[in-house]
Amino acid sequence: MKLKSIIIMELISLVSLSAFANSFWMPGIFKDSMILQQGENVRIWGNSEPNKKVEVHFNKRKAFTTSNKNGQWVVMFPSMKANSKPM
Repeated sequence: MKLKSIIIMELISLVSLSAFANSFWMPGIFKDSMILQQGENVRIWGNSEPNKKVEVHFNKRKAFTTSNKNGQWVVMFPSMKANSKPM
């Protein structure tokens, strides 16, 4: 895959406003040096306690959401330009 067709990003941090509740969980695919497709929105998801506020920090951006009654939450970040350097 050409470098122009991928984005290399480092996941800056993920923070739950519920102070990392015992039930906070994210898939293992979200880690340092992850590679994302250029031109695609970035979907980040996980689980926490039901109806809790969640704040996600990604590539110097923030997104806020609230988990549903089952504790599931999702945030979307807009697509970003290709970059060969970790962010």
